[in-house]
Amino acid sequence: MIYLDNAATTLPLDKALEKYIDVSKNAFGNSSSMHTAGLDAVNALENARASVASLLACDKSEVYFTSGGTESDNIAIFGTVRRLNRRGKKIITCAYEHAAVENCMNELEKQGFEVIRIGTKDGAFDIDAFEKALSEDVILISVMYANNETGLINPIERIKPLRDRLAPAAYIHTDAVQAFGKLPCDVARLGVDLLSVSSHKIGGVKGIGALYIRKGVTVSSPVFGGGHEKGIRSGTVNVPAAAAFGVACENADPAKNYTAVSALRKYACEKLDFVKTHTFSAQSPYVLSVTADGYKGETLLHYLNSKDILVATASACSSNGKKDGRVLMSQGYDENEVSSVLRISFCADNTKEDIDALAAALKEGLGTLSKGVK
Repeated sequence: MIYLDNAATTLPLDKALEKYIDVSKNAFGNSSSMHTAGLDAVNALENARASVASLLACDKSEVYFTSGGTESDNIAIFGTVRRLNRRGKKIITCAYEHAAVENCMNELEKQGFEVIRIGTKDGAFDIDAFEKALSEDVILISVMYANNETGLINPIERIKPLRDRLAPAAYIHTDAVQAFGKLPCDVARLGVDLLSVSSHKIGGVKGIGALYIRKGVTVSSPVFGGGHEKGIRSGTVNVPAAAAFGVACENADPAKNYTAVSALRKYACEKLDFVKTHTFSAQSPYVLSVTADGYKGETLLHYLNSKDILVATASACSSNGKKDGRVLMSQGYDENEVSSVLRISFCADNTKEDIDALAAALKEGLGTLSKGVK
């Protein structure tokens, strides 16, 4: 099997799985318990917290474990709104957010909040439109770091100076699920107050994520219960998964892997010169979006799957499989391209041989299949 859908999920590292089993057996206590088994769980949890914090270049007290990126996004967004809603009703986001953010915004609009969605201009986040949208009644800015469908990178570090001048009450949040462990995520450099990450995108297990909350920032958690994670995310903490997440963080090498994956993506663009590759002014090398004019992406996906080559058509985070084109069209794709898109997403373990096989199978498919997009 050739796996090229790493933006959906990655293969768990052997070391992460070993840690998961070890902690499940030997530190199985509830981390809220005060006996020896509970303290063993606490130690495992705090070691994991320190490992996540190391990749964010923050203090471990600023890292809160959650069930994943979606919950981190929800706590950041609704927690901010609950905290700051008396200061204003205006929120700024981008038009191509992951559903975990976009659907929060849809709900807030129903509640009477004004949500402004910034699109792209000349292949990049429209920073001029963003600046014009800022005002003193903005309470939240939520702009993703790297897009999950195209790899477009947003200029997160340019947001804080504008926020400080034009919307000083607003919190800055970024969904960094596709950037964490792959791109530089120094939270001080990025200038964010809140940042969401997920374990299974970097070789950890599913069911665990984290939310960075800058020291001094207060959110009102929408999750009620026993006050776990200092009240930010109540619910018994999944310590084995957190420990595996910590191991994945310890084994991440963003700079080294960025160089290797960048070379692989360049090679893929060269080998796939018979289809259209979509590029932006700033783009993660981990994601490559391509379209074959006139062919349905889903048809091509199934053909490649029959050859044991696994890619995607777009985000994998829609439980009903529907793709409404919102994300792609907001980044300049036309309707036919949306129907034809294939998302190829890499990890550091992918090889040129994987790309050779993909290119050969895709070329064969284009010569075999009937066009289905008018």
